[in-house]
Amino acid sequence: RVVHYKSHDQQLELIKCLAPSLADVSLNVHGTRAVQRILECVRGEEVETLVADALAPRLEELMEDLHANHVVQRCVATLTGRRSDFIFEAVQRNFVAVGTHRHGCCVLQRCLDNALGSVKQALVQRVIDHTPEMIADQYGNYVVQYILQLRDADLTRKVVQAVKGSIADLACQKFSSNVIEKCLTSGDEWCMNTLVEEVTTEACLGRLLHDPYGNYVIQRLLQVAGPDSLTLIGARLEPHMGSLRNTLYGKRIHAKIVKALPDLAAGGGGGDGGRRGHEPAL
Repeated sequence: RVVHYKSHDQQLELIKCLAPSLADVSLNVHGTRAVQRILECVRGEEVETLVADALAPRLEELMEDLHANHVVQRCVATLTGRRSDFIFEAVQRNFVAVGTHRHGCCVLQRCLDNALGSVKQALVQRVIDHTPEMIADQYGNYVVQYILQLRDADLTRKVVQAVKGSIADLACQKFSSNVIEKCLTSGDEWCMNTLVEEVTTEACLGRLLHDPYGNYVIQRLLQVAGPDSLTLIGARLEPHMGSLRNTLYGKRIHAKIVKALPDLAAGGGGGDGGRRGHEPAL
């Protein structure tokens, strides 16, 4: 509040006084709010440079802190020109460590929100390059999902290509199964064909139908697949129809089959169509 009413020169002097302790203040549960407020109210090249110089030496610590990561996110959103480059550079240097950290992944997503031009392209490419490492991580999977939510067919193809050969295994894991579902809803025909081919093989389909996470991938597949893909899926599901009513997951899939492939279901019953409890929180 004091910063808001001071003149620019007075604000500058205040920031100069605060600069040596700005990182420590950012780590404090109350101080982080004060620093974020300063970043909202104060503008100007000299002030922003002071802030950047004060935070840069301890940036890695700040990005992973419960309180200070919000200051870093605010810097990404408010620092003008190239004065936030030190954050983008640090994220790229420690990409997997930041992207798979509980608070670091939030900083990375804000970087993807605010980066421009070649900087954004470089960050997106890092996500693609490290998709195999991040997709099954409890925090890194959200970064991969961020890319898929852009609904850029080329990017989705690159994500699918990065995990091709492991899709059925990833569909059976808690966090990566969400990403595979996102690929189904944001990809093009090539993505759909690649995913269908891998998850409906004789060796994989029976496992996915009754898996706590894989069954949701099959349910999603039945919801979004086109006519040609549904024909192939139906042919591969047919040998498993008798077992579907024996498990909770199978009953849910049977309910989807009734809607998507009524001839295959032969007028069969349903299930509760319930959803799991680990929806993405992005």
